[in-house]
Amino acid sequence: MLQFQGEVIIDISTESLKINPNNEQDILRIRAQAYIKIGKYDEALVDLNRLINFNNENEEILSIRAQAYTAISKFNKALDDLNRLLEINSKNIRALECFSLINTTILMNEEISFFK
Repeated sequence: MLQFQGEVIIDISTESLKINPNNEQDILRIRAQAYIKIGKYDEALVDLNRLINFNNENEEILSIRAQAYTAISKFNKALDDLNRLLEINSKNIRALECFSLINTTILMNEEISFFK
């Protein structure tokens, strides 16, 4: 059901972009989140990158993009976004928590690789 709902949102968003380009940023954000919900991270990143081009200090978009990068194990790119978030708002607790979690994941992966 979630897959179907996500696909419907994507279809509606795509059509909305054609009809109402003035709301491009809102529509792209909605579509990117729908892509993430159904596991289409590369497609989400296309929309998120477009949104970052509009405003590279948008904390919400940087956070969502970090989430997408993490889901596809592009940890360094996720850390770049989290670092940017912390530059914008050094008190962003969620960014600090995610930063710590990703660093721990990277260290654990390195330790596992060492013992292979």
